[in-house]
Amino acid sequence: MTVPRSRRQFLRYAALGSAASLLAACGTTAPAAPTSAPTSPPAAPTAVPAAAPTTAPPPAPTAAPTAAAAAPTTAPAANTGSSTTDAHIAIQVKPTGFYTLQFIAQQISTLFLDKLLTVADDWSLQPRLASSWDVAPDAKSVTFHLRPNLKWSDGAPLTAKDIWFTFKSTMDTRTAGLPGPTSIITGYQDFRDGKIDSPPGLVIVDDNTFRIDFDTPNAGFVPSISFLGFQILPEHILGSVDPSQLQQHPFFLNPTVGSGPFTFVKYETDQYVQVERNPNFWGTPAKLQRIFVHTTTPDVATAQLQKGEILHTQISVTDTETLKNLPGITVANKPAAGIFLMAPMIDGQKFSDKRVRQALVYAIDRKGIVDQVLKGYGRVVNSHIIGPDWAINPNLNTYDYIPDKARALLQEAGWDPNTPVVINWMNGQGGADVQNSLLIAQSQLQAAGIKADFQPLERGPLLDAITKRSFDLVSYGGGVYTVDPDSTSYVLMCQFIQPKGANNAGYCNPDVDNLFMQGRAATDQATRAQIYQQASAMINEDVSHVWLFVADAIYGYSDRLQGLKPHGDFNSAYWNANEWSVTA
Repeated sequence: MTVPRSRRQFLRYAALGSAASLLAACGTTAPAAPTSAPTSPPAAPTAVPAAAPTTAPPPAPTAAPTAAAAAPTTAPAANTGSSTTDAHIAIQVKPTGFYTLQFIAQQISTLFLDKLLTVADDWSLQPRLASSWDVAPDAKSVTFHLRPNLKWSDGAPLTAKDIWFTFKSTMDTRTAGLPGPTSIITGYQDFRDGKIDSPPGLVIVDDNTFRIDFDTPNAGFVPSISFLGFQILPEHILGSVDPSQLQQHPFFLNPTVGSGPFTFVKYETDQYVQVERNPNFWGTPAKLQRIFVHTTTPDVATAQLQKGEILHTQISVTDTETLKNLPGITVANKPAAGIFLMAPMIDGQKFSDKRVRQALVYAIDRKGIVDQVLKGYGRVVNSHIIGPDWAINPNLNTYDYIPDKARALLQEAGWDPNTPVVINWMNGQGGADVQNSLLIAQSQLQAAGIKADFQPLERGPLLDAITKRSFDLVSYGGGVYTVDPDSTSYVLMCQFIQPKGANNAGYCNPDVDNLFMQGRAATDQATRAQIYQQASAMINEDVSHVWLFVADAIYGYSDRLQGLKPHGDFNSAYWNANEWSVTA
């Protein structure tokens, strides 16, 4: 297969994002925090226990932190109407650095570090640094053809050597996170184990041609490297750095050498990131001279958008109706591609019986949560395989809200109603809508006979609980599961069970694993569709996860901001920023 320079509809992919790390997934599917929490759960046949709100933590505060409040006194003035070369926008995720090999939820880095290819707003694959690629007929290798005369922003040539260095780094235990799409590259395990210095599956053909060889076929590999985590790094800056010291290198705090439409200028901590037009960008030069990405809370960002102080931000569901009625502001929602869910620890004792897991799903009014908490900006799914359309099985069990069915399954499985069950999630992640959803789920689980408690944890303890297999239910959101169904393999296959990979639930079904391998080896779409629909039916029956909802990505932006194409993946929100312009 050869992909031309023009956009082409290809396979839809489900991103490496959640496959690479829990942190990359957490909070990326749910909208930002609403300003107030609903006082009651969705209408349901079973009343919610009155004690539920008092045993759970209070809703996340929406007031702006001190640092955000101080920002206007030190940050550059917001773009209020005169300048048409600058754009001030807002983000709710504070940067902690720009180490793309691990912290792939950092969407700002897409402005200055480019990839071989990306996913457009219609989920099609779009060539970036690579003008085209060829997948071998047996799907055991892929060859990338770089655009001619690529340069880094400092004028140094960008060649296949940079691609080799980046992919090698993604495979190194000293520099990268958990195994993911690169785990099939020839020599992967020997390289990880320190037996060889470089994976033989990474081949520099010439300066403009790079080939990747696989041990096993994978027709879904190309989409899997189209999202964050595979931004190409400058070998001439980082190639001589000891891999064990790479993450601490000053470049990742001040990445002034880049390949995107903009170059990094500075990060004023807790205030804003400034980027400027890259004169050596390979594509159409950016129309804007500068972009200031301010970090603030959702309510502050919404207020600034209303005042014209910023031009673009992610917004909460509770702000949509207000902003829709304001002249000069557009509200856009795009179906997202990640799932907000609860992962049961299947390799433990409490949830090893699939009847108990099925009871969990029957016990929760998921559609009610979408209607009441998300105000309809989302959908319910019943498998991890949620896209593209050809891979979706239309005949899955929908697990409608049937509390009596849940109770019957629990009784059949011999569930002891005195068994304590703790729901963990990352404290403050996702906002009040996520917390409200979990409170409703907790209450409805209690009503069905499951003694559920609600316990938020900080990032470190939460990850420890997952890797050490010491949790009951852990809740998070993320992933981009709509471009190719193989992306879900990294969170479902036996070989990736924590701590070896991103299979947090510990789900393991050898028959599903076999189907994933068959799906990778097949290059015909009709054959792949049959395989993945069969796998989806098994995953649905097994209830690998408690799928709560897929929330829409919702943006608010000024009509002065032209050329914006909203993306369903928040991490790809700036995917076409070089096309943006601002009218007076």
